[in-house]
Amino acid sequence: DDLISRITNGHKDFDFEVYFSEVFHEKQGFDVVIGNPPYVQLHKLGRLYKNAGYETYANTGDIYQLFYEKGINLLLPNTGHLCFISSNQWMRVDSGKVLRRFIKSQNPLQLVNLGADVFDNVTVNTCVMLVNRSANRNTLQAADMRQATEHFPPTEWTRISPANGETWIVLPTMDQCIKTKMEAIGTPLKDWDVNIYRGVTTGLNDAFIIDTATKERLIAEDPKSDEIIKPVLRGRDIQRYQAEWAELWLITTFPSLKLNIDDYPALKKHLLSFGKDRLEQSGKKLDDGRKSRKKTQNLWFETQDAIAYYKIFDQEKIAWGNLANQAKFSYASKGMFILAPTTMITPFNHYLQAVLNSKLLDWYFRLIGVERDGGYYEWKPMFIERLPIPQIPTAKQRPFIHLVDNIMKTKACPVPRHEAADTSEHEAEIDRLVYNLYGLTSEEIKALEKPH
Repeated sequence: DDLISRITNGHKDFDFEVYFSEVFHEKQGFDVVIGNPPYVQLHKLGRLYKNAGYETYANTGDIYQLFYEKGINLLLPNTGHLCFISSNQWMRVDSGKVLRRFIKSQNPLQLVNLGADVFDNVTVNTCVMLVNRSANRNTLQAADMRQATEHFPPTEWTRISPANGETWIVLPTMDQCIKTKMEAIGTPLKDWDVNIYRGVTTGLNDAFIIDTATKERLIAEDPKSDEIIKPVLRGRDIQRYQAEWAELWLITTFPSLKLNIDDYPALKKHLLSFGKDRLEQSGKKLDDGRKSRKKTQNLWFETQDAIAYYKIFDQEKIAWGNLANQAKFSYASKGMFILAPTTMITPFNHYLQAVLNSKLLDWYFRLIGVERDGGYYEWKPMFIERLPIPQIPTAKQRPFIHLVDNIMKTKACPVPRHEAADTSEHEAEIDRLVYNLYGLTSEEIKALEKPH
C-alpha cells in the first residue's frame, strides 16, 4: 500500500493500471473483462467524454456504451473475452448504432436478450453480451429469454448477422419466419404516399391549453379571440380508433402566422397572467428558481414551435400517443389540433388505421420499438415509419373500411355507453384479414395469439 501510494502520489481512488500493472507490462491486456457497467445518459454529463476519443460516443446515448468499448480495448488481442450484462436499448435505438458497429468490428459470440425483471426492484430491460477481441467470424448466436426464463442456458439459439449499424433483433425461429414474411410482403410506411407530422409544442401548456369555460369567457371579452382558439387532443385522449376529446382548446399563436397579439386583447391578458418573464423564449433562469421557455427566436406570446404546417390540421388524420402499452391509432377529425409529443399521419386512411391497430402490427412494433417501465413502448415516428404494410387496391380495402366505420360508430356513442362499447368482434375480424394479407399459416397465427 505504501508503494502504491508513492507511485500514485497519494491518489486514493482505485487505479487498475497500477494494481494490474503486470497485465499491461507482460500480457498486452486482460484475458477476461466481466461486469455490469453503470447507466448514465451521456447528455447529463455535459461534454465530459465528447472529445475523449470514443468511437461509441453518442450525445443521446449512455455511458455503458463507452464501457463496452473500453472493456474490449483492455482485452488481450485474439484470445481475450468480454462479458457484460447491460441495458439492451443499444440493440435498437439510433444512439446505439455506434456501439452496434463497434461490436460488429470485433467477434461477437453470444447474445442473450433477457428483458425486464432480471434484478429485484429494477425494471430496465437487459441483455448479456459475450464478445471476443478479434476479427468478426460471423458466428454470433442469439437467444430471447423473455418467454423462457426457466430454461437457462437457452435451449434454442438463433444465428444473426445484422448489417453494419442495423438494429439487432433476437427471435425464435417461427417468429423470425413471420417477421421475414411481413417484410417481404409489406412496404415500409416511410415509402407510402403519406406524411407524418409532430403535434404542437407550446413550451408552457398551462398557458396555451384552456378549458371550455375559459374559452367562452375569452370570446365574451373579445369575439376576435375565437379566430385562434382551436380544439386539441393530448396523448392521454388518444384511444384505439376513436379519441376521447376532453373539451380542451389550444391558443394557436403560431410564429408562422405572424400575429400581432395586440389584435387579441383578451388573449394577451390571459397569457400575461402567467408572467411575461415565464413566457419569454430566452432559456433564462428566473429569480424564483423557475426558467423561461427554451431559447428560440419566437416572441413571448407565440408557441415554442413555428408550426408552418398548421393547415394540415384542417384535414382528417390518424393520431397516436408517444407512450402506450398497445397499438392505439385514433381518428382525428378536420380542425382538431394535436399536442406534442402525439404524432399524426395524413391523409386519413381507413385501411391503414385498421392494419396499424391490428395484433400483428402491434407484435411487429414490439420487435423494433423501445420498451419503457410498466410494459409501455415509445411509439416514435422513427419506428412507425419502418412498419411493413401491404399496399393493396382500393377495392380490396373495402372490408377494412366497413369494419373501421362500424368500430368508430360504436365508440362514438355517448358516455357511459362509449366506455362499455364492445368492438372486439369487429377488431378480431380485422386481425383475421391482416393475417391473410401476409399469408400467415394457422401455426404462425396460433403462436402469435398464444398469451405471453
